[in-house]
Amino acid sequence: MEDRPDLVSVGFCVLVVLLHGKDLYTLNLGDSRAVLATYGDGDFINGSERLKAIQLMDSHTVDDEGERMRVLCDHPDDPMTIVAGRVKGKLKVTRAFGVGYLKSDEAVKLVHSYILSNPSGDPAKFLLEQLVVRAANCAGFSMEELNEYSSRKEEEVS
Repeated sequence: MEDRPDLVSVGFCVLVVLLHGKDLYTLNLGDSRAVLATYGDGDFINGSERLKAIQLMDSHTVDDEGERMRVLCDHPDDPMTIVAGRVKGKLKVTRAFGVGYLKSDEAVKLVHSYILSNPSGDPAKFLLEQLVVRAANCAGFSMEELNEYSSRKEEEVS
């Protein structure tokens, strides 16, 4: 971090939305947000209903008490975990995915293993696939169920 301060401002976000039947699942990392547009309850403007935005997820920042406590609990031996309202005094978001000095060893090991076995492959695509697999598992889906659903939707569109 000290040798490459420019890395502090480099990163990326992930936002995944899955509609399965009548269930809507969202996943985000970084400072991406998802909102749902819906018609307001009796809220009319110029004779027609006005759309309202409903926030679907909380912000992943230390301003949110739950996130703050999660970060502090994950790093109990680090007195500099949160400095001036930021992770390590640099990053506003608490769930970093693309900032190099805050990545976990797991992501590095996954990419390294992937590159060794697939030198011409796309490690970013691989990481995204792993993220989707984990999100599906957390939501109680198998990848087979997710792929079947996706295939059915593609057939409906074409």
